[in-house]
Amino acid sequence: MKNNKSVQLEGTHVYVAPATPAGKVLAEELKAQGAHVEGFVDNLKTGDNIVNDPTLLAPEDYIVVAEGAYQEVICSTLVQRGALAPQVLTVHQGHISQFHYSWRLRLKNLIHQAEILVLSGLISLIANLAPSRRVVYYTEKFIDNNTLVAWQYHCTMAPERAILVSKNISTISGNSYPIHSIDTLAGKLALIRAKCVVIDHEYHGKLFDVVRSKRPFIQIFHGLPYKFLAGNKHFKHINDRVFISSSDYFNELFFPRLFRAERYLALGYPRNDVFLQSPAERCWVNTPTEQLPQGLIERRGQLWVYMPTFRDNGAFEMPFSLEKMQSLCEQTKRSLVLKFHPFVAKQVIQMFELEGVEEHIVALPGLPNIFLYPTRMNIYPWLADAELLITDYSSVAFDFLLADKPMVFFQHDYDTYYQNRGAFTVPTEDFAAGPVVKNESELFACLAQIAESGADTERGKRIKLIEKLKIRTELACPQLVALTREIE
Repeated sequence: MKNNKSVQLEGTHVYVAPATPAGKVLAEELKAQGAHVEGFVDNLKTGDNIVNDPTLLAPEDYIVVAEGAYQEVICSTLVQRGALAPQVLTVHQGHISQFHYSWRLRLKNLIHQAEILVLSGLISLIANLAPSRRVVYYTEKFIDNNTLVAWQYHCTMAPERAILVSKNISTISGNSYPIHSIDTLAGKLALIRAKCVVIDHEYHGKLFDVVRSKRPFIQIFHGLPYKFLAGNKHFKHINDRVFISSSDYFNELFFPRLFRAERYLALGYPRNDVFLQSPAERCWVNTPTEQLPQGLIERRGQLWVYMPTFRDNGAFEMPFSLEKMQSLCEQTKRSLVLKFHPFVAKQVIQMFELEGVEEHIVALPGLPNIFLYPTRMNIYPWLADAELLITDYSSVAFDFLLADKPMVFFQHDYDTYYQNRGAFTVPTEDFAAGPVVKNESELFACLAQIAESGADTERGKRIKLIEKLKIRTELACPQLVALTREIE
């Protein structure tokens, strides 16, 4: 990528793009060089110091784009969205210079815009001439639990009316229904002709973005957030038919500020139906079915589950001694299942040189009561049989309220996490419906006390929190399928 003259930023007002860990490092470096860093420019995120629209910046403000594989794409997109080309600067090996918006990039953008216009007209034509009555459940690199459970339930009720379209998934453990690739003509036509499309993530792409502006979408985004989410409010082409959560409280106060939709309904999250079902009624697809929770409980004792949230920097260090945890599990006749984010699980797998962990629960070497759960598989049917949940800042804590069982909040890095993520959506007392512990000693003492006494001292707090947050306590899947029938 060709760059123009070098630029000195001392005393100037600058914004950094994107709002990623690399961007945050660059911001600190620019501050050290004497620049006045006002915030970040990022069209995929929201926050108090994040600008989505580059035209809101003053003409004399600079946008410095961090070095990386997508630097040229980010720079081009900024100019296409209204930034002045001289405003956009690049960093290469510590050298800061003006971005060169070449004729090649200009032509590429014109071709892209023409393709969008043609695609938009074609999609409208196909959808109008050959509309489908099928509901498309859409996913990409992996299938999250809300989409999985809702799709499976819909297929059991009306298999001719539900279809899964995926970008990178060909098989799912325990699944008996077809999976259609978006890379095939059949997959593309299914998406284009869909009666409506159900998603639980924010996806972007040429075809997907155009379809989203043309067909009814139902968004079931992740879960109730303790930490603020990026949302999609800054994408003008989005106006989903319905946004679904499990809480009227969040639907009234938070989600309309973050997500575009015509309606916000508290129907519940499909993955949480397990907490209201018997084991025989639960969806066990995409779980290690050769080993069921009851078998582990009979061999190793009541089940504890540790599910920490992902740290943005990707760094991982086990916050407690596994050896001490093994001793505690032996003393109290308990077993512990670890469920990590894929990035963290990869580090644990390498650390212990584990094999066969993609679809199997594996005991850690020398720690027979501690198990690693497959990171891409659905743990919720197991979570429903757990005696206790250990977490920190994860939205799973809101889900587990429906289990009506104890939780322990191990917030060993609260100050650092708060500094990196910013303000939370609700005060700690409206999230942590259980004891909050700050270090290993407090964690082990708390777990030992709960195991020995068997007392559930926080149940009243959980009940009050469900009432305050107006969390739905009915099965979600039947309501979701009924909603898809209503949409025209």
